[in-house]
Amino acid sequence: MQGAIIPSGLTRVRKLDAAGSVTTYAGSGRCRSNGHDGAALQAKFNQQSGVAIDAGVNVYVTDRDGGHIRRISAEGPISTFVGTGRLGSTGDGRLATLAEIALAGIALDSAGRVYVVQPQERLVRRIDTEGIITAFAGTGERGYGGDGSPTIQARLQEPAGQTVSITVTG
Repeated sequence: MQGAIIPSGLTRVRKLDAAGSVTTYAGSGRCRSNGHDGAALQAKFNQQSGVAIDAGVNVYVTDRDGGHIRRISAEGPISTFVGTGRLGSTGDGRLATLAEIALAGIALDSAGRVYVVQPQERLVRRIDTEGIITAFAGTGERGYGGDGSPTIQARLQEPAGQTVSITVTG
């Protein structure tokens, strides 16, 4: 994919190509969270808060108030990648499509795992390449602490941001 993919407002994802042309990549422009399995241009989003692109040129869009992460395949169809549509932080150890999620930021690592920042839950969760979601960082308790400890033992004040940088070793 040449160019950049960017959230545009709350309801569309736009593509900026190398020549400077802007086109709608996904989203109908209507605020709602539906159209999960079909044409990306017909999908509706409710408060996008992040976008990431994997090595296979699949685009992941966080639908923050819709309680989903949607995946737009390189071929164009959109599908639910994470979330039931209910906001929360349940479902660890199960398929990510069965999890409740409230999110802000998203990142991918070189192994194809997806990381999701959940500020109000004070967690970072990971979706592995098999589609299983687990807590990755944070105890869920507000605070600062855990330097030098496993990530799951860290206390996070309120992890936030639309851009997340993940470097995982080991």
